[in-house]
Amino acid sequence: MPAIGRFFAFKKMKKYNHRIIYGDDQALMKLFPKHPKHVTVLRLDGTGKVTRLSYWNPAKEDVETHLK
Repeated sequence: MPAIGRFFAFKKMKKYNHRIIYGDDQALMKLFPKHPKHVTVLRLDGTGKVTRLSYWNPAKEDVETHLK
């Protein structure tokens, strides 16, 4: 994402009810599972342990519905 896009996108993302990890480092992103054309969604418990893994397709489903 270009720097100017980050400025606006990050500001908006801070208002979301859920947390977002923005990974722009290839080495970091290799650590996370992927599915083509989907966003990886990790649900964590209070200690940071992953309790659920799912893949969200933004073209077909709104994020609030997926996160329920």
